Amino acid sequence: MESSPVRPYLNRSFFSPSKIVGLLLVITGIIFLYNPNDLRLKVGASMILLGLLCLLFFNISEKSVSKTITGYKLTLILVLLIFIGFIITYSFEADLFFVAVILGILIVNELLSEFAGPLLKRRLTILSYFLILIFAIIIIQKIINNINIK
Repeated sequence: MESSPVRPYLNRSFFSPSKIVGLLLVITGIIFLYNPNDLRLKVGASMILLGLLCLLFFNISEKSVSKTITGYKLTLILVLLIFIGFIITYSFEADLFFVAVILGILIVNELLSEFAGPLLKRRLTILSYFLILIFAIIIIQKIINNINIK
């Protein structure tokens, strides 16, 4: 029997369960951002960030003698960080949640950079740059709001 030409395509890593879950989390997070209040904004942003973590880090399993952190461990650390940030900033504005999570991820990036392999380190750096851009947008928005009030 001949194998179907579609079958090898379906076996590629794009259709791995972690990537499907990541895409579903991102799509659900975008839906939560529709008609946002502070809680929906936090939940939507958390889901988008968790989806990005699944897409970026979950399939990385670099093995090396001196490198001890894998994509699974890093994803678990960042999920716990987001959960703790959500719990701590539950009654505050969404901006404080974003800033707390961004600072936490930047600290994790610095602490774990020597234990991560090159691919994991590169993806964590890209995520850090993206989060710094979001942090700059939050700061610019706060400055514009303060200028308009006065």
